[in-house]
Amino acid sequence: MNGNWWEPEVLPAPIRNYLYVKTRYQLRFTAYQAAIGFRVGVFLAHRHRCQFDVNVPRFLTTIVYSETSQPHPALIEAVYLTACYFTARFHPNQNISRHEEHFLGRARKALNESLAFSDRLLDFIRASNLVGWYLFAKGRFLEG
Repeated sequence: MNGNWWEPEVLPAPIRNYLYVKTRYQLRFTAYQAAIGFRVGVFLAHRHRCQFDVNVPRFLTTIVYSETSQPHPALIEAVYLTACYFTARFHPNQNISRHEEHFLGRARKALNESLAFSDRLLDFIRASNLVGWYLFAKGRFLEG
């Protein structure tokens, strides 16, 4: 081997590959966080249109930082669902409405689980309110 042990090209291949994979994972995770932040930001900007009132700093803290007191997944999926609806109406250049059916299915499944296990029922009520509002806004009155 030529060179010094602290030079990057001298590192064995598995260590170089590990560093590369770790960097790719961090970039992927950062993109995932940005997508979540975009959806939540759109929802919070238009939350009064669906009569959803919340303490914004506390809500953001529980979604992002808290592991023990996070909202129920039903509420998070309902937030993502309404964010998809709002992007179609108010942000046409960043339209993510193609994911609406995906988030609606996940929200319905999480609502059923929340009610079946009596888990965080206040979040269940909030999420069912958002899903019902979404269905009425889309003209799906029988489902809403």
